[in-house]
Amino acid sequence: MHLRPHLRRPFISAVLALAVLCCLAGPALAAVSFYYERAITDAWGNEVGYQSVLITSIDQLPAGSPWRTYFNNQISGTTMWDYAQKIGTSLNQPLTVLMSDKNSVSSSFRSASGYNLRLYRHVTQYSSDDSKKFVFLHEMGHVAMLNAYPGNYSFSGLDYGTDNTHTLDEILPNTNTAWVEGWANAFAALKNSGKVFSLALNSDTITAFLADKTFEQMTRNELFIGKNLYDIMTTFPSGKDKVYNLISATGPHASLRDFCRAYIRLYPADQVALAKLLDKNGYSKASLSQLLDYLNNGSNTVTREFYTYLQQRGSITGGSSTTSTQTTSTKKSFWSRISDFFSGLLGRSSTNAAVATTPATSAQPALSVNANVIPYGQVLTSQTSIAPLAPDESIASSQASTPQDLASAQEEYFAAFAAYNAALSRRPADPAAVKTALERFKAAKANLTALKSAIGN
Repeated sequence: MHLRPHLRRPFISAVLALAVLCCLAGPALAAVSFYYERAITDAWGNEVGYQSVLITSIDQLPAGSPWRTYFNNQISGTTMWDYAQKIGTSLNQPLTVLMSDKNSVSSSFRSASGYNLRLYRHVTQYSSDDSKKFVFLHEMGHVAMLNAYPGNYSFSGLDYGTDNTHTLDEILPNTNTAWVEGWANAFAALKNSGKVFSLALNSDTITAFLADKTFEQMTRNELFIGKNLYDIMTTFPSGKDKVYNLISATGPHASLRDFCRAYIRLYPADQVALAKLLDKNGYSKASLSQLLDYLNNGSNTVTREFYTYLQQRGSITGGSSTTSTQTTSTKKSFWSRISDFFSGLLGRSSTNAAVATTPATSAQPALSVNANVIPYGQVLTSQTSIAPLAPDESIASSQASTPQDLASAQEEYFAAFAAYNAALSRRPADPAAVKTALERFKAAKANLTALKSAIGN
């Protein structure tokens, strides 16, 4: 019989906790600057160049500019313009927001001058406000990760495949890329009525397209990562605060596995709940070895509660184990919200001190599980570092295809994708409906891919 002592962490005094909180949510350390890159045209209206102008008020944008409408979109009761300014006051470094009339890719990155968020005119062309806002919020999610992770963290080791782009249904080359994009998807959805573009992340059918994939493949899909993070934040008790704290206190992470292991270290009482969530979204494809690897630090010694769940899911079908009871003093979790503004962005203290400690646990016997833990696979890396991209965006820019073309093709891709997932989830199954939905989805994706190829030429 293997006994696992219950995790016990030192209790943080109220004074120390307040000091950590103030460090994370202290006075403004930085600010935001807006630049408008406007097109310069010749006498015939042809674009011949671009000029960047510092903008201090949304009223300085040209009358009739789509950027006025764009930044007047509402996020949590405030305009995107004001929301961006508010975020700037919470960052450790200055934020520069560029809005450009160019037909290029929206991105975010860190430079010597601070954080940078670049938005191009395609974001103003989507038919729904949810899709328009999503790109901005997705890129802001990347800024949040940069701000929360250590100062030397950068978006290196990302791999989007040979085409250097990605779609929501794609199995990406490595877990690091899926993690970075999946986090940004979940972060954006929280402020975007639960939407990834026009897709509802709180829908149980949104991962139906993964039902025939392996669990390992699922963990390389950005929508699967985003779905699990979003569900933790919206369905677990204090889930959003737990995830925010985990990102700022235990990063950087390079995979869902890294995140899950860190989560269980801080919040062991959520072990079974997290296992149930991974099974629900992952169609119970995770093996016993994978669950132990992700949620039990690879150990075969588990709590009775987790052992019972593993039996219920059919992972343990026989055998016997010897149990013994061991008592520990139970301490209630001591942690508070990382700050009211943490709902907008993440902060990180200079000491990387964890705000959350000692989640409440109950004294339980531990049981032994016989299983061979599969080692975590090698993470592939690209030869160059690139900035994260909003899902389904083209890397190259060109005037051959208009932003309206790309936006329309993407909207049809999202709609066809949602219809395909719905058809897959329908019970009783309707093979004819699935086939029709699949054909529409394939056509929409082929059209989107063709447009991206045209833009790249």
